[in-house]
Amino acid sequence: MLLLLLLLVYARVLGAVLDADSPLGVQPTAMLISVGLAWLVWRQSRLAWRVLVALSVWMLFVLVVSSDLTSYNFPLFLVFGAHVALLLSPALRTHVARPVVPAPPGAPGAA
Repeated sequence: MLLLLLLLVYARVLGAVLDADSPLGVQPTAMLISVGLAWLVWRQSRLAWRVLVALSVWMLFVLVVSSDLTSYNFPLFLVFGAHVALLLSPALRTHVARPVVPAPPGAPGAA
């Protein structure tokens, strides 16, 4: 979540200073939605994890396709690449996986 907030601040402040045209510089709402989804992932929501992975990959794709490699966009590529790598890491996938809870003794179907 901190990585997303850093990305939002970078896109808004440096984008305004450099007068850079970037999809993130004009879309803080998408970043705030991503932060909310990251909080839900922290609370072990698998649906939020799937949506966040899809949005992050899409934003990385849009950055790669629609912008050139400038001094402003290069950190955005790095941060989004790190964000996608963290989302797909085994530690995070294990975190959002729901543990198998055994049936209580005496329940139908319990051995």
